[in-house]
Amino acid sequence: MDYSRLSMPLGEAIFTQRSIRRFRPDPIPLADVRLILEAAVRAPNGGNQQIARFLVVTDRGTIREFGALYYEAWWAKRRDEGFKKRDDLPPRFYT
Repeated sequence: MDYSRLSMPLGEAIFTQRSIRRFRPDPIPLADVRLILEAAVRAPNGGNQQIARFLVVTDRGTIREFGALYYEAWWAKRRDEGFKKRDDLPPRFYT
């Protein structure tokens, strides 16, 4: 595995970090997915309990199904918090 592909100065990693809301449709090479997961498995976590589990889904139809389920679950939680529609949400939810 070519770990050098993950090298970046710490300052650059900190100051260029941003939220991504739109993704390109290009498939990610399987070697890159493995490298990302390898890094994630070794990343520090709360209490060093290593409780994270990863599921890699590459089938477009399955991704769409998960997207719909996630959307419904997200809004179910917002409704429990008293929000009825997008206009009710504070800006932190969509900016």
